[in-house]
Amino acid sequence: MTAIMADGQVTKVDSIKVQCENDLFGYENYTYLIWDDFEAVLTLDELTDAVVVFYVMVLFTKIKYGLPERDHVIFFVNSAVISPSTCKGKSKNIYDASRGVADRLSTRKSNDITLLPYNPRRHWVLGVLYMKSDTCYYLDSLSSGNFDM
Repeated sequence: MTAIMADGQVTKVDSIKVQCENDLFGYENYTYLIWDDFEAVLTLDELTDAVVVFYVMVLFTKIKYGLPERDHVIFFVNSAVISPSTCKGKSKNIYDASRGVADRLSTRKSNDITLLPYNPRRHWVLGVLYMKSDTCYYLDSLSSGNFDM
């Protein structure tokens, strides 16, 4: 049913533009969802950056508007800024990826939590930076054991 609905919507246009909230990644941003993105979800294939960004948008909205006030804030880094390009298979420039993360972290408070989804190639992992304790967690479902740095 969902596939039929998505097919009907996406075939009318080449892509669907989705606007992110300005404070999601720290700058004005939008993403485009194309048929390949829907197909990846519906066939349980590799998730694209656009799908992960869209999921992060939903999660961000739930965190921002659905939780009570707290002393720390959860922030996200756009996976497209640091992950290799999934459609072209080429690596990001390490300087550009580092600069993207550094720019996002430069505006954070000492007790914030930052989530960094990353796709090294056909597998998603999650970096979690907890600024208060200067701790970085690397969460990898395929690893024999997650560890903190």
